[in-house]
Amino acid sequence: NLFCGMVGYEPTDGLYADQAWTALGSCIGTIAPTSSPNFDSLDYAGGCPSAYDSGVEYMEGDKTSSDGLVYQCKSFPSSQHCSQIGYEPGTSIGSGAQAAEFWREAWSVVGYCSGSIAPTSSPVFVSLANVGGCPDEWSVQTYEEGD
Repeated sequence: NLFCGMVGYEPTDGLYADQAWTALGSCIGTIAPTSSPNFDSLDYAGGCPSAYDSGVEYMEGDKTSSDGLVYQCKSFPSSQHCSQIGYEPGTSIGSGAQAAEFWREAWSVVGYCSGSIAPTSSPVFVSLANVGGCPDEWSVQTYEEGD
């Protein structure tokens, strides 16, 4: 009923309550608690893949991250949406009861991450000059510059 949330239609106290509400009986106390929620745990994925980029063409199996979660582009035909506006992982369009999460059609949450898995710089090796044969083995003695 459209009137249930409006002023004047509050259950029992509203001037027009009987037009919006139907009394089903009386009660005492509160409704008994339900069982604890059941959560699916996410795997730790290590470092985060690159953040979602609207300029990238995402394909089936590609991974991206947002706010510490790792998302994987679903298989065809859902993968066609992975690069589309409005399907960015973890986003919603609209607000409140009107919010839509289209990303769920294209992406799956596959884990959580921290840091980065971006490549590090390549190691730098310093080439030493070849001095020919090895000098005499070190021994206790007095050395001078250039020995």
